[in-house]
Amino acid sequence: MSDGRWPDRDEHRTRHDPRERMPDPRAHNVRSRPQPGLDRLQGEREVVRYRGHDYRLNEDDVRLVRTVGTYRAIYADHLREEHQSLDYQVRVLREQGLLDSSRIHTPETRHSAEVLTLTREGHRLVTAAEIGEQRYHWGLVQPRELHHDAHLYRLVEHGRERLEERGASIERVRTDEELRREWWSREHADLEPAERAELVGIAIDDRGRAVFPDIQLEIREADGGMSRCNLELVTSHYSSAAMRAKASAGFRMFRLGGGTAPGGPVRADRELWHHLFSL
Repeated sequence: MSDGRWPDRDEHRTRHDPRERMPDPRAHNVRSRPQPGLDRLQGEREVVRYRGHDYRLNEDDVRLVRTVGTYRAIYADHLREEHQSLDYQVRVLREQGLLDSSRIHTPETRHSAEVLTLTREGHRLVTAAEIGEQRYHWGLVQPRELHHDAHLYRLVEHGRERLEERGASIERVRTDEELRREWWSREHADLEPAERAELVGIAIDDRGRAVFPDIQLEIREADGGMSRCNLELVTSHYSSAAMRAKASAGFRMFRLGGGTAPGGPVRADRELWHHLFSL
């Protein structure tokens, strides 16, 4: 983009052909299960029966559950613009056992903030209804990194509008956990590191180690071609060496405002600081 905050079509990305993607054994399994029919829902809440449970949902509920599951954890306040009745919606979904929330103290303000996650039941429901390749996640895996991870939704939304302005759209969001799982999968065991890295869409450092982003976007361009963009959200615990590895991998790196930018050797290194964009 003209302001440098988001990658233009031909910079900071890896092009790939979706036809070359490895076969997904999960696809057949999902389609063979009973489908809950979430995509038929509209404005009024209707009964959705799945695995012996009755849920009352509408399309806005489904969109919220899918969004939370895509990123694993999201600050509730980051969703209020899209979901006008968020507090009531969260309460409805929590009462049905599909959504969970917890409160953490943010490093910037030390104020308590609500973070949303899927429950196991919520994950089962949206996974059964997903016939595409988007993966969903539930629960908290690394509570110490919750503040960082809960910002990743906003990181992606920061650039979605700009992608759409050039006729592009985000087809799939992949977390670092998903990328690591694919990297270590048995399907890729016989491949050289460079070949594995190309398939996963990541980079190899000068020591031959894989470098993973926080989030990888699969983007469909206006001409129908596919590209990948790797994003990293940098916080104060990043070392200068870690920053250099991410920058060398070609990741687009962003920092949080409000005093959480990296300090010490990173702040003193103007070359590293140049790679950071404010979120």
